[in-house]
Amino acid sequence: MAQLAQKQWPLLPEGATELLGRYRGPSRGREMTVEISKNAQGVLVSSVNGAPAQPLPWLEAWRFGRRGATFVTFERTGSTGPATVLRFDGGGGYYILKRVQQ
Repeated sequence: MAQLAQKQWPLLPEGATELLGRYRGPSRGREMTVEISKNAQGVLVSSVNGAPAQPLPWLEAWRFGRRGATFVTFERTGSTGPATVLRFDGGGGYYILKRVQQ
């Protein structure tokens, strides 16, 4: 298995606020919620269904890695503004989550 590059969030400082937030959608018979935030060191992290937050190493553009072979990709409607969709690809499951207002 390929090793994920360990690029951290500070490489993309201008895009930080466009990705932060809560995303929700169906997954394997129940709802999945992913919270995207920055930790005290300014590193982008994700928490799935309230679990402890994990770092999201940056891969390219709005695509990040998460523990092993899991990938998180953000998309937005239009060319500006915050991300509106989070695509969570866990290898054994692929979930499309929408941003929710907090």
